[in-house]
Amino acid sequence: LALPPLTRPRPLACLLTPRFAVLLLVAPAISLSASLPGVYLSFFLDSAPAPTIVLLMSLCFVVVLLATQRKTVATVLRWVARRTTTKQRLISKTMVGAGALSRKKLR
Repeated sequence: LALPPLTRPRPLACLLTPRFAVLLLVAPAISLSASLPGVYLSFFLDSAPAPTIVLLMSLCFVVVLLATQRKTVATVLRWVARRTTTKQRLISKTMVGAGALSRKKLR
């Protein structure tokens, strides 16, 4: 993730909301929610605060990205399953209909 630290909250907020007005509220909230724990964690890890904050924001981005992609994949799988069952119903109706026609010809 080669994004500068100040731009990390924006793509994360874009994953969470499609509306720009909400994005303007969510991005600073994300920044604040990663900055405070990052400084606190850097004190106990005895590391620099800035890289710790960037790592926390990156971790949040990866988690949200995987969560939104999982939701998208689940939606696509449901759509494929619906199409498959619809095709199977059409095929079975056609086969039943063809069987009924062949029985009528035999009589």
